[in-house]
Amino acid sequence: MAVTLASLRLRYPEYDNAADALVTACITAAEAEYSEGTCSALYDEIVLEAACHRLSLTAYGREMAIDRASGVITKHQARLQELALAAGSVSAGIAWDD
Repeated sequence: MAVTLASLRLRYPEYDNAADALVTACITAAEAEYSEGTCSALYDEIVLEAACHRLSLTAYGREMAIDRASGVITKHQARLQELALAAGSVSAGIAWDD
């Protein structure tokens, strides 16, 4: 199952007001950033969280940031880090400080 505009909005309705083009661009950028082969069965979940992390950095992000020793990150980036570790793809292009 690929991440789509509809599947992202179903899972995270807080981005319903974001323009379709913006959401689609975030999904496309996330797909380009991660390799399905490297991320295995967690690929769709990783793409979803990476796209939402990008969205959360726009005016449509309505979540609280998480204060971590490495800096302030979004809840989606925190989840993305967990997924990447689980997939064994720590070096899969994750920008830890985004």
